[in-house]
Amino acid sequence: MIFECTNQTKQKKETWTGRVTSIINYGSHYEIKIESRSGIMVLLGKTT
Repeated sequence: MIFECTNQTKQKKETWTGRVTSIINYGSHYEIKIESRSGIMVLLGKTT
């Protein structure tokens, strides 16, 4: 999935693309990798 990122300051507006590179369902949680200028890994699941 590709999405557009935007950063607007008083002087200029900057845009670039980002993408979700993978979504893995491990049953008890999900792992989502997002890449753009840098990257992040997001883990979603139930905790106690």
